[in-house]
Amino acid sequence: MLFRSVSQSRYGPIEQKKRFEEQEKNFKSGLEEAQRMDLDFIEALEYGMPPAAGFGMGVDRLVVLLTDSHSLREIILFPTMRPK
Repeated sequence: MLFRSVSQSRYGPIEQKKRFEEQEKNFKSGLEEAQRMDLDFIEALEYGMPPAAGFGMGVDRLVVLLTDSHSLREIILFPTMRPK
C-alpha cells in the first residue's frame, strides 16, 4: 500500500495563487507549456474546496486486509467473476 504525507499549506489558496502567478510569468515570457492562471480554481479553494489529497480505501480492499486474502478475487461477491 502507498501512504503519503500531505502538507495542507501546499494546497492552500495562497500557495496555489503564487504558483499560478509564477506559471503565468513563464507563459508570458514565451513558455507555451506553462499553466495559465485559473481564478475559478483559486476561488473554489478559498470557499473551502475539499482537500485534493488524502486517503481512501474501498470496502473490498479492507476485507482483503482483514481476511488475509491474497487477491480481490477471493472475496468478490459476484459469482461470474470467480474462477471456475
